[in-house]
Amino acid sequence: PRPIAHARSPIPAPEVGGPADTPEADPPAPAPSRVDINAAPWARVFLDGRELGTTPLFDLEIPAGAHLLRLSNPPLGRDRTIRLELAAASHRRVVVDMLDDSSP
Repeated sequence: PRPIAHARSPIPAPEVGGPADTPEADPPAPAPSRVDINAAPWARVFLDGRELGTTPLFDLEIPAGAHLLRLSNPPLGRDRTIRLELAAASHRRVVVDMLDDSSP
């Protein structure tokens, strides 16, 4: 007598990369903006409370979005605060006359 062959069901492989196994990828960060900042006669520059240096400052890489820019000239007793809304991959130039009260 011949042995009886039993049919075996293939064991399915576990699914990999399905919705439950895939971590959600963070969307890519928007491209940064570039900003040039100058003041007459000169000013210390602060962005969102962090000092960046003294004018002139060129080609600063700043994340897109809303920022608070402050320029200060202590000997003159002058401060200027500017709200910046920067679009992704844009280039913006800011020039401030520290002696003119109507200057931004």
